[in-house]
Amino acid sequence: CTPLPGRIFVDSKVKTMQAVLTIFLAMLGLVAAQKSKEDSSFISKVYNAISIPVGEAMEAFQAKYATLPFAESISFPVLVVSVVSGAIALWLITKLLDPRPYLYNSGKLGNLEKKSVFVCPKSGEYVPPKKTAA
Repeated sequence: CTPLPGRIFVDSKVKTMQAVLTIFLAMLGLVAAQKSKEDSSFISKVYNAISIPVGEAMEAFQAKYATLPFAESISFPVLVVSVVSGAIALWLITKLLDPRPYLYNSGKLGNLEKKSVFVCPKSGEYVPPKKTAA
């Protein structure tokens, strides 16, 4: 089996999230620049409309979090970082140790897997990359 040329596909959700975050960070930068001028512009009004309710919700949540029995041992930001990093580590370990990463569709290849350079299109078996003379 000859491997087919591969392509890298970027998920559209990732592009959308990057665009939203870029716009939000640009708005924050403009608000920070406007704060020095003491000018109430549309962007600062939008920033205040978004940040004030979020800040109030976080203060209320922190007050309730402080009453939990484990709050004395671990702060909320450390708890969030620990849970997120643990979830990412678990996901990464399961992905890296998966013996057959291409066969999840009841043993059938999906559209992208059929075009993968690491899967034989006839048998569906793994095709190791060719060694280059270095």
